[in-house]
Amino acid sequence: MPAFCPSCGNAVEEGSKFCQRCGTPSSQPPPPPQTNWTPPGAPGFPPTQPNKMKAALLGGLVGGLLSGLPLIAAGNCCFCLWVVLGGVIAVYLYSKEVPEVISGDAALLGLQSGMVSAVVSTLLSIPVRLIMSRFMSGFQREMIDKILEQQSDFPPQLAEFLKALSSPGFQLGAIAIGFIFSLVFYSMFGALGGLIGKAMFKRK
Repeated sequence: MPAFCPSCGNAVEEGSKFCQRCGTPSSQPPPPPQTNWTPPGAPGFPPTQPNKMKAALLGGLVGGLLSGLPLIAAGNCCFCLWVVLGGVIAVYLYSKEVPEVISGDAALLGLQSGMVSAVVSTLLSIPVRLIMSRFMSGFQREMIDKILEQQSDFPPQLAEFLKALSSPGFQLGAIAIGFIFSLVFYSMFGALGGLIGKAMFKRK
């Protein structure tokens, strides 16, 4: 719809700030700026990058639970089987959201999954080790006392150290050191599991 100058009545071109005849400022609002922005979800808009952390958390949770449960955790003796499995699961979940998983993403997903597995398995091991230390402390002290009775030259400092091995404080320290080692090795084997998952779920 054309606008007119409030002074001389001349037709003012759309978007013009002044009247071309008398120079009076135009009263029409300036046109909105044109942008090429397209709202997410609109046709032709590229999809957002899926969140790798969700897949890594789920894969790490599975690997950590299996690694932290008594008896079942023995599966990790075979090249950290459960940690590798967590990396594979993480890549599998991520592959459902992207056309193709590249090697770098697969290794990163596995590494993150391994770190999560280390945290989960360590948290599960805390109550288990504390309970076991309470039951084993009495038996261990009896064995040390029998050794001291039979071996009179047994160093008393060594006996005290052996008795302290079953204390809750020593167990917590051992858990902290174990967590550091788990964080390193689980990350490595998790990355390996991620690469294995990429090879397993590669789309043909």
